[in-house]
Amino acid sequence: MINSNLQTLDYYPFGMIMEGRSFSASEYRFGFNGKEKEDEPKGYGNSYDFGDRIYDPRIGKWLSIDFLSTAYAPITPFAFSLNNPIAFRDLDGNVVVGSDGNPVTYSVESGQIVWSSNATADIKRIGNAMLKTGTGTKQFNQMMNSTIKVHLKISPKAKFRYNEKGEKVFTYGETLQGNSDEKDNYGKFTKEDGTFGIKEATIVIYEGSFKEVNSKNENYGLDNFTVDELIGVVGTHESVHATDVKEIHEDIHYEVQNAGKSRPSSLREAKPEKIESRARIDTKILQERKKKNVK
Repeated sequence: MINSNLQTLDYYPFGMIMEGRSFSASEYRFGFNGKEKEDEPKGYGNSYDFGDRIYDPRIGKWLSIDFLSTAYAPITPFAFSLNNPIAFRDLDGNVVVGSDGNPVTYSVESGQIVWSSNATADIKRIGNAMLKTGTGTKQFNQMMNSTIKVHLKISPKAKFRYNEKGEKVFTYGETLQGNSDEKDNYGKFTKEDGTFGIKEATIVIYEGSFKEVNSKNENYGLDNFTVDELIGVVGTHESVHATDVKEIHEDIHYEVQNAGKSRPSSLREAKPEKIESRARIDTKILQERKKKNVK
């Protein structure tokens, strides 16, 4: 049984425990800023797991570099809270953005996905769908841990264009790399190494497109998936456009070199379609398992 007085701790500003002024029940694993202590490698209270990086309060530094270090050139990439923990708070780096503009988090409890209170209905639906497959889980966590702020939305509308034969060609999802703010250079920037990057991305999945195609019993690569299964597959595809730094650089580099024209679809969609195909295979395997369980 854990002592009712879980802990009494006095900290220095960077989180180092003041010797002789502390008590903590041994079973209680959480400390400075509520982060889990990693006591085994460096001793009691000398290492904290913030989720994205490990922090050492004895030196007031992260043990790995900041992914956003190019945006803070004057500050060491190992700095905690911009070297001023009194004024600033260092988050754990998860940047799928919720309704309040803050990072969304999730956890798995008793086999159920539990979302932070700021997760929108669209984030939950896309996230739940993607997290059902191994490929989708990997891509969703990549969005969570990316330095790029990712906005997730589901539109009830169908989006399509007409091809040269007068047939509808549906769009199931699309990603805006950057933003629409001209003063912010549309959310795009050049890194120190000369490559291009983005500050944020918005993924929109068109649920109406799935429903219109299904209502006509036509197959536009839908593989007889449910709408939520399709949301998971398309979300997995679009996550590559939103967070793959190499693909983003290639997309923007082509636009810069070709007067704003988009990179050819055969190049731009190659990797996303490869990742999507894996998610489709994962989903089909899950479908087969469900059928066997029903029988």
